[in-house]
Amino acid sequence: MTKLTSGTLICGSALIAGTIILAGCQSQSPAAAADAPAAAPEAKPRAEQALLEDLAVANRILTKELAILDIQAHVTARSRTNPNHYYIARFIAPGAAVTSDFIENDLDSKPVDGPRNDQAREIYLHGEIFKARPDVMAVVHAHTNEFVAFGLSSVPLWDGDVALPVFDLRPFNNGHSGIIFTPALGRAMAEKMGNNEAVLLWGHGIALGASSIPAVITRVAQLRDSGEGPGGDDCDRREVDAAPGAERRCRGRADVGCLQSRRHQGHGWKGSGHRAAGACTTVGSRGARET
Repeated sequence: MTKLTSGTLICGSALIAGTIILAGCQSQSPAAAADAPAAAPEAKPRAEQALLEDLAVANRILTKELAILDIQAHVTARSRTNPNHYYIARFIAPGAAVTSDFIENDLDSKPVDGPRNDQAREIYLHGEIFKARPDVMAVVHAHTNEFVAFGLSSVPLWDGDVALPVFDLRPFNNGHSGIIFTPALGRAMAEKMGNNEAVLLWGHGIALGASSIPAVITRVAQLRDSGEGPGGDDCDRREVDAAPGAERRCRGRADVGCLQSRRHQGHGWKGSGHRAAGACTTVGSRGARET
């Protein structure tokens, strides 16, 4: 797995401060550059070109380097010139997004340049977080196994000493699970998130907000890595004694490992598979318990 370290990533003219990936951009000697074929004409720069370049790089990092975004996942950014607008890529593979692919929406998730038929399906997840949280400048929505499993488990995912809330949309959606596809569902989810950094979505993943694009990359990667860490006997007494809540986090990681194993064996997340996953037992140096 690619790890994050302090530094700066520069790819073309796009720059993400505070985040460096150990693979991706390559240097080229002046002689090689002179022999290279002429590049195709660039698209006309947009009003917030630098922000969109950062957002395009964020999509690539989260997709190709960190394997956090899939085809249905998104990372978005609030406009720096108009806090009532945000940018989201059109319905395209995140790792392929370039600056011309970003749609500028208002906080009701309506495109400011006229109707579109290529919006992502969960635009309201982003718009309602930006609307409810003026401090949030970037949002990521992802569906990694760790986030899905913690959203279903009775064991919480700990963000420091705070257990992330879980939004169950079924009471708001006629008893059905699914995606955040209406403004009402987006508002209910943002209310559940409250002042927390993130909210888990029942059986669906995570929505996380941060103060910048680099911060949203760093935090979602850290939370994912925390969720997939070792459990059971691998969580030794030194970790438990090191900080309050460590024992709960160790147990939680083992439980999620069990849930992930059941998923890979074909049990799935719904129906009998979910009930079976609920019987996972953590066995470690502190004994066994059911979740």
